[in-house]
Amino acid sequence: MTLPPFRTHELPVVFELIQALQTAPGGSQALQSVWSHIKRLVPSAYGAMCSTRADNPMVLEWTVAEMGMDFFHDYARIAPFDFVRSAVERNPNVVLSDTEIVPIAERREIEKHPLTQYARSHFMTVAQIMSVRLGTDPSWTGGLTLYRDKPIPYSTHERQVLQFLMPYVVNTMNWHRRYGDMFERTDHFGAIMKSQRTAVIRLSWDLQRWDGLTHGIESVLGRCFGKTDRADCGLPKALRAKINELPRGVLPAAPMDPWIPKRPGAGVVVTFEPHVRESGSNWFVYLDEAPFEWRVKLTAAELDVAVRAAMGWGNEVIALDRVRLSQKASKDRACSPHTIRTQLNKIYEKLGIERREMLAVHFRSRG
Repeated sequence: MTLPPFRTHELPVVFELIQALQTAPGGSQALQSVWSHIKRLVPSAYGAMCSTRADNPMVLEWTVAEMGMDFFHDYARIAPFDFVRSAVERNPNVVLSDTEIVPIAERREIEKHPLTQYARSHFMTVAQIMSVRLGTDPSWTGGLTLYRDKPIPYSTHERQVLQFLMPYVVNTMNWHRRYGDMFERTDHFGAIMKSQRTAVIRLSWDLQRWDGLTHGIESVLGRCFGKTDRADCGLPKALRAKINELPRGVLPAAPMDPWIPKRPGAGVVVTFEPHVRESGSNWFVYLDEAPFEWRVKLTAAELDVAVRAAMGWGNEVIALDRVRLSQKASKDRACSPHTIRTQLNKIYEKLGIERREMLAVHFRSRG
């Protein structure tokens, strides 16, 4: 991720904001809890953030700052005219400023637009907008929109700063979607212990030393990576190589995408998450292992497919991944989306489930 050219006075605020996101509440208070930090970095009059509900991905939950929630009570009526939403949906995970959302040639018509009139009816003067559609997981989507009530355009620098912060916002949203009200994030270690992770590793600031924070860490590493081929530090070489890619330094690091090891039958998803402190980032490594029942009932190939399907991968993506990892040309030709679909049907039968969604449920609950 490219770092914006932070100004000296901005760095302390960036640290404060990222730390605030680590302890931010869920629900309607999420944006309000970090709004003061956002305003110091990107001055705005109002803000709104949304995320699809974990129990119903067709429903959006909203959280606002310095604007009324009633703005979204009738939002379904105005949604077809929301030119902001249309623009960011075409460019997911990219922060768009006002001129990128509305072409200059069309700006003279904005005052007459239904969305502008709708905002005015809710006592909001909207002169400038910056927005982003969020989502790195096929199972959910979200968004963040900032509004100014004066005709002062958002600068390129402000857009870069907001873009830099988005992985942390996504991480906070994912946390609350996964665990809901099970615990508050203020107790980081307590949260780890309650999150049903198979194993947790804490890395030193220089990434050279590690501690296993859960019982039976060696057994987990043996099942997922094999008992040989270890690095000098004692970790599997494949995992050690991935850790060496993690950013380090004074600036806080952003969460990284989950990693599924290439080893056949590994049956594990590895997530790297930074815990931001004043001195930088302290990385944690989470190992989410497939349920024991899967290892007993499924072949190594079926286990690989089941884990990827549980993570939201489509059949085409799984097939391409299998082709990429395969060592034999005959296997390359045999692997296709149809092959994956056939394997999934066998997996459903062996595990006694009926559809793909249940794989994700079983995986996250460890069976």
